[in-house]
Amino acid sequence: MALPASIRAAISFSIGSTAAPPRTQARPEEELTAHVVAAQIAGVYRVLYYTARTLLLDGLQGPEMTEALSRAARRAFDLLAADLSGFDPRPRLRSTS
Repeated sequence: MALPASIRAAISFSIGSTAAPPRTQARPEEELTAHVVAAQIAGVYRVLYYTARTLLLDGLQGPEMTEALSRAARRAFDLLAADLSGFDPRPRLRSTS
């Protein structure tokens, strides 16, 4: 299942780049936003982990477990995508000079 473009953009923005640091920085409120978005994405994966664990402990395996977990993942990422619909991962930069 492919992640929606808004979530992929949020992940790349929140992780940052390994390139040389730019001469400008994101505004503090945008940095906070990036951290909150990253926490939301990590939270979805945590929920999916515990969902898979519960399904496995309930005896679900094979295609049934795959289908149930796929439905849960689609729903979780749809909720996250709706929540991030207005998020623009391109920071407005300020000069550090």
